[in-house]
Amino acid sequence: MPDSSRNPLTLARFELRRFKGPLPRLALAFILVVPMLYGCIYLAGNWDPYGRLNQVPVAVVNHDVPTAVNGKEVSAGRDFVDSLHRSGTFAFADASSADAEAGLERGDFYLVITVPESFSRDLVSAKDLDPRRASIELRRNDANGFVIGTITNSAQNSIARAIDETAVRSYFEAVFANLDTIRGGMQKAADGAARLDEGLATAHDGSSALVSGLHTLRSGAAKLSEGAGQVADGTAQLADVVDPVLSAAAERLPEAQKKVQDAADRAADLTAAVADDAARLDDVSSSLSDDLDALLADHPELADDPVVARLSTHAAKLGAFTSSAAEKAAKVADDVAAADTRLHSLGDLSAKATSAKEKVDALRDGAAKVSDGAATLRDGIAEAAEGGDALDDGLAQLSEGAHTLATELAAGAARIPVLTAAEQDDAVTVMSAPVDVTMQVDNPAHVNGRGLAPMFFSIALWMFGISAFFLLRPITGRVLAARGSDLRIGLTAWGTLAATSVVASWIMLAVAWIGLGIAPVHPWLLIALTTLVALAFSAIAHLLRTWLGLVATAGMLLLLILQLTAAGGTYPPEMLPPFFASLGRFMPMRYSIEAFRIAISGGLMSRFVLDVALLALVLLSSVVLLLVVVHRRRRFSMKDLHPPFG
Repeated sequence: MPDSSRNPLTLARFELRRFKGPLPRLALAFILVVPMLYGCIYLAGNWDPYGRLNQVPVAVVNHDVPTAVNGKEVSAGRDFVDSLHRSGTFAFADASSADAEAGLERGDFYLVITVPESFSRDLVSAKDLDPRRASIELRRNDANGFVIGTITNSAQNSIARAIDETAVRSYFEAVFANLDTIRGGMQKAADGAARLDEGLATAHDGSSALVSGLHTLRSGAAKLSEGAGQVADGTAQLADVVDPVLSAAAERLPEAQKKVQDAADRAADLTAAVADDAARLDDVSSSLSDDLDALLADHPELADDPVVARLSTHAAKLGAFTSSAAEKAAKVADDVAAADTRLHSLGDLSAKATSAKEKVDALRDGAAKVSDGAATLRDGIAEAAEGGDALDDGLAQLSEGAHTLATELAAGAARIPVLTAAEQDDAVTVMSAPVDVTMQVDNPAHVNGRGLAPMFFSIALWMFGISAFFLLRPITGRVLAARGSDLRIGLTAWGTLAATSVVASWIMLAVAWIGLGIAPVHPWLLIALTTLVALAFSAIAHLLRTWLGLVATAGMLLLLILQLTAAGGTYPPEMLPPFFASLGRFMPMRYSIEAFRIAISGGLMSRFVLDVALLALVLLSSVVLLLVVVHRRRRFSMKDLHPPFG
């Protein structure tokens, strides 16, 4: 007959035979479903809470007063509320302020959204000099539950997007409402610019004619100035000749009567020449006056031009001077003739000679003034011609600019689209939300429960190591006293817990798979991983219980608490405080959670292999340490015979 002390299976059967009767077996069955209770019940209750957000009641209070922009009504508050109802994110309900406040206090509403009276007015205030930001009030009551408060708080981003869409929609509605006005204004401006172009073209033609006339007048003025200079020279010559003669005549008239007669003849010749020059100068002056009159008749707008006025004045003075010169020259001739006839009859000609000299001097002075006036007239007309050239060039540039302005305004008005009401609505819809943002998720968890399963599977298998010892014994004196190696005794002691742990983990996995629909991406890897984690965690639990006894329960709970905070089951390590982030590297649950994620939802297989290797190392290390503890326990002492905690 084989030695039962050497057969681990026989020793394990002896341990399980203790559970006789319905209650002990029921207790054993309960222990087997503990991982299922921890790992599946919570997941079942929270499998997809975000899929039922549309059942969360949220009150919407709309106090907005519509406003008008360019005769078109803008009701941004109503549009915002309509967009909330269309989104279906929550169970939005329109309510008054009093009902919303009372419902929030009683828990009938988890969030109250209030649209103020000035919402529409503030949204369109950008067109004014005092733009204002529109506001929306969100109010929650954490007495109704902090978690639901954080969930509703996450709706702030979607509400902000809805507000932005409403604001942009209101803005573009106002813009499209102004398109017809803008187009009409640009067309009127284009028509006005075209008329300006035509007027400037006409003015340019007139300025060209004016410049031509001024150049003709300039030529005539030059001739007039030249003739006036000749008259001045002639009168100066006359004075030079007559003055000495008259002076000498006054002194020596009795002795030089014959010479006076000769001088009178010569003076008559000179006065005749002066008269001829004055006549020619008068013709030039008359021609200049006629040209000015013709120019003013063709261009009456030049009547007020100061240059033309100066030309007319100088021309009139020139005519007066030439007439005066001619008259004086004729008078000198008459005087000379009279002097000749009276020379013999008059006794004292000295005074008359002096008078004649003065008149000749006056003629010389008048001719000089005529010459100076003609020069001034010539210079003034030259300045007028230069100004006319500048005016003609400026009008040409203005005409070209007006033509360009009219062309561009007409083209701009043509580019402004003419939209129907339906086209405007379509354009407003697209431009108020011009971008569709899509999120691509690699290895998606799909639902909340599927994402939390890795952490709760790990917690459930760890808790089994704590609760199993309410019924199972880590090791018995009979096993310790049995003959066999430490390896055989250690594996025998751990075998019962390991077997029940694996069975319990498979029950948990079956319920999650069939009952909840966890649908792992790598099913066989998930089964193998669940088995490995069950063995590793049970080995840790058995090691601590065999080593520390009942105190190990407190140690297992402490390790569980530390792993819940440091393993990164809910938040990534980067979001944890530095102490817990560093501690998590040494926690086996961190690697079980990461491996479960990859087996359930998919991920990097190299990380999965590393996690499995680390869990296998934990299992192997725990078994080795268990053998060390078993070896020490097989050396009995008084403490073993009378344990402190029974």
